[in-house]
Amino acid sequence: MKNLEPLKSCAAACGLILFGLSLLMPVEAVRAEAVAGKVVVIPVTSATLTESQELYQLGQVLDKLKQEKAGAVVFDLNASEGDAIAAATLVRGKVASIGIPVVAWINPSATGAGAVFALGSDAIVMSALGTLGGIEMPMVAGDGEGERLRPAPGASSLAASVRSIAEAKGHDQTLAAAFVDPSAEISGLVPKDALLTLTTAQAVEVGFAAKADTLEEALEGRGFDQLEIVGVDGLRDFLRDTAVTSVEAKSGNQGAGGAAIAEKPVPRGDGLFSKAEEESFAGKIVVIKIEETDELMLKSRFAWFERAIVKASDDGASAVILDMNTPGGMLWETQDLMMSILAKAKCQTITFVNPNAISAGSMIAISTDDIYMAPASVIGAATVVTSMGGDLNESMEGKVSSVQIAAVRNMALLKGHNPEIAEAFASPEKTLKLGPVNDGPDKPLTLNADQAVQIVNGKPLLAKGIANSIEDIIQQEGLTGEIHQAEPYGLEQFAMWVERLSSILIVIGIAGAYLEIKAPGFGIPGLVSVLAFTVFFFGNYVAGNLAGWEVAVVFALGLILVLLEVFILPGTMIAGFIGMVLIVGSLGFAMIDRVDFDMVREGSEAAPSWSGVLLRPALNLGIGLMLAGVLIMLAVTYLPKTRMMHWMVLDATVGGGKDEITVPAEVSLVGKKGIAFTELRPSGKAEIDGEIVDVTSAAEFIDRGLPVEVVVHEGGRIVVEHCV
Repeated sequence: MKNLEPLKSCAAACGLILFGLSLLMPVEAVRAEAVAGKVVVIPVTSATLTESQELYQLGQVLDKLKQEKAGAVVFDLNASEGDAIAAATLVRGKVASIGIPVVAWINPSATGAGAVFALGSDAIVMSALGTLGGIEMPMVAGDGEGERLRPAPGASSLAASVRSIAEAKGHDQTLAAAFVDPSAEISGLVPKDALLTLTTAQAVEVGFAAKADTLEEALEGRGFDQLEIVGVDGLRDFLRDTAVTSVEAKSGNQGAGGAAIAEKPVPRGDGLFSKAEEESFAGKIVVIKIEETDELMLKSRFAWFERAIVKASDDGASAVILDMNTPGGMLWETQDLMMSILAKAKCQTITFVNPNAISAGSMIAISTDDIYMAPASVIGAATVVTSMGGDLNESMEGKVSSVQIAAVRNMALLKGHNPEIAEAFASPEKTLKLGPVNDGPDKPLTLNADQAVQIVNGKPLLAKGIANSIEDIIQQEGLTGEIHQAEPYGLEQFAMWVERLSSILIVIGIAGAYLEIKAPGFGIPGLVSVLAFTVFFFGNYVAGNLAGWEVAVVFALGLILVLLEVFILPGTMIAGFIGMVLIVGSLGFAMIDRVDFDMVREGSEAAPSWSGVLLRPALNLGIGLMLAGVLIMLAVTYLPKTRMMHWMVLDATVGGGKDEITVPAEVSLVGKKGIAFTELRPSGKAEIDGEIVDVTSAAEFIDRGLPVEVVVHEGGRIVVEHCV
């Protein structure tokens, strides 16, 4: 190989991409240090076992603890309600295979879905007033109006699941079966046709559980005496690497199960482009705009909404007002914003429907304390559709809709809104006859401003009033404080723009790489390509997509294989084909939402379809590749004739003094000899019969000035080889 400089230049480009990513992407080693070899206490409440997002996040936490080799897991159980079927699925799929000692600390209740988690633990320890059992069969409404309740899908296998979980963990299967089967009679413990529910005294008497007064006492004698205890303060925060805190036994503030949790959390870090000191929201009225653009279709935008609301809540803001005008958005991110952020906000939250809160917008509005309508505004129509606006298939629609309906009803009850209205927003089957609203079947409810503020049974149907502006709402509510329009900072804004412009970055990156390969030296096209792909991968990483280190390495490997095809092994096609597959695959994979992908891969009950996960990245990738192809064709046709091309390429390498010509197709140059006018690597220019033409080397690189001979001339394709 006579000239490896082109390959070195391209290898340098790959190195620049990876080096840039290494500086920008945060290292995630903190978590392993935080929980490895320690006892991790996870609070499990009724809310945890009711909300699909909480259950999914709990599964992710268990995966993380398994990966990071925690010493033991303690479920701090206080759960009397929840989805027992989903809990059994999670216990069988995650808890049973975690490979770490698991202790159920019942403090004070583990009934229903909570009992399923207790049975999935290696040891069960109950507080003095604890209860365990009573796993009722989940029921759903019949298909027609007035029909009786029927068992929920999957309920028929619940009893078998409970027995298999108990057997796997060595618990008494007869007692476990009586938890879920009212026909099982246990002499002296449960009356006929009733579910078994054990008190602490009964559970200890039959050897089903032990008794303890504190968490520390519950762990005594189980081999954990030398292990530090850490508490998980919120599943979502733990997954964000911010929430695990050290626990010092019997001192400091009391955490889960009486464990004392230290004040210092694992630090977040300020971020590369964030402000050193953000302005405080204390006492201010924080206004967050949710506009008609694609804001609720961007994961990075949801991340910013959540950060702004949490900051306002923590800082002690006077109120948060969501100035909303949206046709809809992503389901799972919307539910996460509702249940994880708005449900826990410590300051007053208000939605100003200005003028549309459709679909995801109506779900978010239901999750705020108060709703105000602009004149001629509308709210509702929260049914689930695909990312392209089409209907879901029947099986997926039933599963997703049931999760969504449960979420909006729960939030409506929590915030004091009418849960029937919330359900009618999400369910076409729901019919309402309330005051001015007479909603027909087979269509989701939509309310205009006048309907939303009508008084029914002594209170507004949904909205508190009609307002003309934010200032009008502030006056009606009697709020005080400076109005602060919240805006994204640094990386948040950067991630939003990258999500919107991913297709354009693909176009620039591919076109720049092609021009760099065609032009000698490492020049402007190569530098532009490196910058475009670095921004693409880092921006999608910050946005919460799969564009991590692994995907960037696959992309770099694909690029190297393409370069081997072009410069070292021309004509073999194998390396080039594999390289293109890796490049295209990594670009598409980098734009996939990480949470949705994990949910589908793990078979979560709340998971979207594969088409819903892949459609948007595939569309962005297709547009990018198509536009890149068009740009490359235009560049090949017109760029060589411009001064820009000569400015971009080093004169010392290209040479000068003669004009390039195009050889007519009917004139064959086979057998003609000449000299290499530029370096052939393998493409370049040669002087044949006194004219400059585009040529390609047949096998090896050929240095400038060496003699060449034409061996193939087919149309505009001229192939030469070195001769003596």
